[in-house]
Amino acid sequence: MYKRVMAQGTNHTTKETEIPKDWSSKDIRKACIDADVTYGKIAKELGVARDTVGKITRGQAVSDRVRHAVARALGVSVKDIWPSVYLSGGPRKRGREFGSKTKRGERAARK
Repeated sequence: MYKRVMAQGTNHTTKETEIPKDWSSKDIRKACIDADVTYGKIAKELGVARDTVGKITRGQAVSDRVRHAVARALGVSVKDIWPSVYLSGGPRKRGREFGSKTKRGERAARK
């Protein structure tokens, strides 16, 4: 599919691509059963709680490291499981801007 774009008097065409849907948590669970992989095995490999892996597969939490471990255990790419995240520029981290965190000594000196 192509979309015609008009920008400052120029007429050019750009290709518009559609990103596929992410796998549902049920799809991930079925793939784990087929691959004989449990959330417990993935969690033990990473040193996290089994519930953490479950929350990430359900979309209730975000962890790039756990997503990669799930994909590796299933033998697929993270782009196949979570295309909306990895085909649109990668995961975005939330929180403070880079460099805004102060060291304890600097914080104490300000008071």
